[in-house]
This record gives sequence, C-alpha cells and structure tokens, in this order.
Amino acid sequence: MLSCIFGGLALGAAFPDHELPWLALVAPAILGLLLESCTRPASRRPLRRAFGRGFAFGLGFFGHALFWLTRLPLKELTHPWVLYPAHLILVSYLSCFLGRAAAAYV
Repeated sequence: MLSCIFGGLALGAAFPDHELPWLALVAPAILGLLLESCTRPASRRPLRRAFGRGFAFGLGFFGHALFWLTRLPLKELTHPWVLYPAHLILVSYLSCFLGRAAAAYV
C-alpha cells in the first residue's frame, strides 16, 4: 500500500509546482505494475485488492494535488472549521474513482 501512496505522490509531483514532468510517465507505470500483481491466479479477492491499491494511489495523488485547499485564508471563509474535513472528504471521494478504475482494469 505504501508503494501505491508514493506512486500517487510521484504523480502529484509531475504537476507544475515541482517541474518533474518525467514522473507523469513513471507513476502510472508503478500503479500498472501493482495492479498486475492482483491478477495472478493465486491472488485472493483481486477486485478488492485492486480497488484498495487504486484508492491508495488516489489518496497520494489527490492529497498532494489539492494541497492548495488547506492554504485558503481562514478569515475569508464563512465556516473555517469545515476546511480540513472538507479536504479529507474531497480527497477520499475522488480517490474512489481511481479505485473503481483500478478494479475495472483487473
């Protein structure tokens, strides 16, 4: 699971803030290799494992890519206490899409 999270972080590092565009090719390949290990015949519950790996990849990617939400000025927000829970909910919601895509891949 940690390799999935680090793969997602690597994909997030490919975006303009870090200027590492070659990671946009390496990070999905990492996810693809991890998903291929779910399709082995001896693997138990391949769809659940693939969803978990895609979800973890999404947590790393969206958690890194949406960091700017936590940088919003608290004084200008109507309800500043909602900022961090909303960030966690949004990252989890978007990660479900990568999890479903990974399960569909398998």
